Amino acid sequence: MSRDKRRIVDLGVLVSIGLILSIIEASFPPILPLPGARLGLANIATVIALLLYGPKFAIEVTVIRTLIGGLLKGSVIGLFLGFSAGVVSTLVMSAIYLTCMRLVSPVGLSVIGAATHNITQLCAAFLFIGHTGIFLYAPYLLLVSIPTGLFVGFASLRVSSALQVHLRENRMRGRTRTSTRDAICRCPDNSLSTCGRISIKGLEFTYPGSDEPALKDVNVSFEQGMFYVVIGRNGSGKTTLAKCLNALLTPTKGSVISCGFDTSCALHQKEVRKKVSIVFQNPQTQIIGTTVEEDVAFGPENIRLEPEKIQTRVRNALERAGIPTLSKQNPHNLSMGEKQLVAVAGALAMEPRFIVSDESTSMLDYPSRERMLRLFKDLTNQGIGVIHITHFIEECLTADRLMLLDKGKMIANGEPREILRNTSLLASCGIEPPFVSLICSELLSMGYPVPEKITTVEEILAWFSL
Repeated sequence: MSRDKRRIVDLGVLVSIGLILSIIEASFPPILPLPGARLGLANIATVIALLLYGPKFAIEVTVIRTLIGGLLKGSVIGLFLGFSAGVVSTLVMSAIYLTCMRLVSPVGLSVIGAATHNITQLCAAFLFIGHTGIFLYAPYLLLVSIPTGLFVGFASLRVSSALQVHLRENRMRGRTRTSTRDAICRCPDNSLSTCGRISIKGLEFTYPGSDEPALKDVNVSFEQGMFYVVIGRNGSGKTTLAKCLNALLTPTKGSVISCGFDTSCALHQKEVRKKVSIVFQNPQTQIIGTTVEEDVAFGPENIRLEPEKIQTRVRNALERAGIPTLSKQNPHNLSMGEKQLVAVAGALAMEPRFIVSDESTSMLDYPSRERMLRLFKDLTNQGIGVIHITHFIEECLTADRLMLLDKGKMIANGEPREILRNTSLLASCGIEPPFVSLICSELLSMGYPVPEKITTVEEILAWFSL
């Protein structure tokens, strides 16, 4: 199924869910002495759409659902109350989602949406009856919005988590569906030289419906126990490369051999994903369990390990991620940095040889980013290969090797300090060079003998003091 068709189907399903909930809610007494004034349980469909697909999709679901629901009721007041309350509450939740979602949990977002929904209905009702006494209902409506919002929030979280897993599995199948009759599966090469390596040769990938390849003739290899950083401007192909490493996407041309397995072979893709784990930008899209240990256990449970082995893996993963004390916590109540560590622990529970970090530090504050980078370095010391994709130029200095992508091509691959000193190359690829590199470049142009290895503030201050 194409992306557009799938989007239409998902839209129809969520609108239908909302309409069914509206019909069920119609059997309860109204919250105001007006037809059509309801608690808004149908907002479950809106919150699910917001968590899974984002604000635009949520607004579409709300508009279609409220219009159809109002027409079915056959009441102008009901249509106006339902449409205004639904749209305004969705706009408020979308604004919070886009601006400060890091500070508000999905359940808190739902409570705010419920309060906005009820107060908007009150204001809309006032426009119809023109009596200020209607505002006496305000405290009652705000009080009612708390249990309603909690119910909608928790229900939406459970449903969206289940749907997230289902959609993710379907998308992986859709992207990698290759019949065993047509697939050319190379026999897995389990020699020591390939088990600890990801080898990419002539990789090209083009998304369906696009004429321009997202990746072009990429040739690179990754070794276990090394810390790699990949940088590049938006649209350079970084995330596409990350997904190719563990067979979420398969090459249009060329090959990706991950730990001895060809990612293009449908028979080998499960093994590839066991050995190459990926951590995405937003940890909230990866959280499934109601406790941290339950969430970390999700991967091992899916590969049907014995309960004793699962418990051992979860315990070891939490220890390695540095969060054993969070095992009984609800992951949705954690800070963004802690949630990302839970996501890393979930990846570690699969006992991978490589971890791919797709901008996993982009939503974190500076202390959390530093903690994540220290964890990555510790993992490489334990023999795990870490491939970290980032747009923070300062994170490149900790890498063993730095790679620069631009317009789908591998522009540079080498020692981080060497690449970061090449300010003209970085600028041509849309990357703002480090401030220290710019200073060194200016000093060199003025004739000062600046050492080539200087890339940090501490190093240039030490040189000045000589």
